[in-house]
Amino acid sequence: MLSIRSPWINSFDGFAGSIRESAIVAAPFIRRRPLKRLVGKLRARRSVKVDLLTSLASRSLEEALVDCGALLWFCEQVPGTSIRHLLHLHAKAYVADGHTAIVTSANLTNAGLSGNFELRVKITDVAAVDAIARDLTDYGAMGVAVTRDQLAELDALAQTAQNNKASTDALDQMK
Repeated sequence: MLSIRSPWINSFDGFAGSIRESAIVAAPFIRRRPLKRLVGKLRARRSVKVDLLTSLASRSLEEALVDCGALLWFCEQVPGTSIRHLLHLHAKAYVADGHTAIVTSANLTNAGLSGNFELRVKITDVAAVDAIARDLTDYGAMGVAVTRDQLAELDALAQTAQNNKASTDALDQMK
């Protein structure tokens, strides 16, 4: 077990580059730039299977904490991707194949990678990595599978909600 200090962007790149066949990513908040970094590391391995667990709660969509357009783009770039929605997901964990797990307080956002002071632990003990992967898989099984069509619909709804919120905020400031 190894503690990874903030910022962990370089360690994240190393983790992403170590993925050969499969990965599990669990984070309530997911944004575009970290997904682009992940795609950059996976580009040479198009057959990778990625299970993304996140929360597509209305608040997260309205406040742009989760970027459905970025999730949809990621699915197009990494065809072996599955997205599962877990309303009360709070875990942030990343598993590469069966060899590495990173358990952290960091979401998959720019701030989580390089802006916030987060805690994270890298685990390479195979039995511990397997146990973490099983737990995340079990959590995913309790969630709802989200299709690409549903992501596109959620993205459109989120854009409308964000625009409405911005208009309301602007009106409130005029008062």
